[in-house]
Amino acid sequence: MPSSVIGHIAYQESRSELVVTFVSGKTYAYGLVPKRIYEDFCRSGAKGNFFNAHIRDRYPARRIKSDPTYELTARGYAIARRVVDSFLVLRLIEIVEAFAHHRSERNGEVYGVRDLLALEEIRRLSEAGPVMSLVQAVVGAEARAVRGIFFDKTPAANWPVQWHQDLSIAVTEKKEIENWQGWSLKNGIPHVQPPTALLERMLTVRLHLDDCGADNGPLKVRPGTHNSGRLPRERISELATEVPEEICCLDAGDALIMRPLLLHASSPARKAHHRRVIHLEFAPADLLPPGLHWAFG
Repeated sequence: MPSSVIGHIAYQESRSELVVTFVSGKTYAYGLVPKRIYEDFCRSGAKGNFFNAHIRDRYPARRIKSDPTYELTARGYAIARRVVDSFLVLRLIEIVEAFAHHRSERNGEVYGVRDLLALEEIRRLSEAGPVMSLVQAVVGAEARAVRGIFFDKTPAANWPVQWHQDLSIAVTEKKEIENWQGWSLKNGIPHVQPPTALLERMLTVRLHLDDCGADNGPLKVRPGTHNSGRLPRERISELATEVPEEICCLDAGDALIMRPLLLHASSPARKAHHRRVIHLEFAPADLLPPGLHWAFG
């Protein structure tokens, strides 16, 4: 359940440091916190009570800057609370479930949908003030949505996602351009891996339509890895021992904002609940080279 006090929690295992962002927007780091306290905190159904009983005044604390732009630069991701209200969340669920285009199903359950920007309501969402204010502060005034995807984890479609970077973009047609590689077709749409410099100017907004706690297969990230460029597989494996993961627990209506090059993964959900996410990718309108066009948006 959403907490009326606690907005977001994260844990740096290498420093035994717990970072707590309150609904008020203030963020504090608590040192010397055992990992088991963090795990119990994530599982707690009354996070405010747990904080008061087990964390407040028990560990050394310091106030830290909490600003999405700052966090994206330093860590590669940030969490924005209550981007959309509960009424819009319910409406978005209805819209996506009724959309029959490019659906991925297993045993009658939809776990993925491509081309969400074909829906007028999703385009309006991508252009709405709460979302666009987050994006424009990072990408610039000319930012626009260039791809929309829906993800869910269901009992029939509940596999792990390995550590990776988002390296591909969707375009209207294949063109041979130097340093553009890995061309492929997904549902008939050309996809390609552009140069790293292009990906570094893009931003992803993952809007959650369900509460997602530690048991619901939340996104895991390795902070700061977005600054390492395109990573070969062996380097990704090495970073597993060098950069501790952080687990991103969000409530319905919250959004996770991240750079495409940030290493991220997810585990299978341990509870048979939905974990519905609208994944929107944004870029400056003039980012592509002449003659190449975004497939969506």
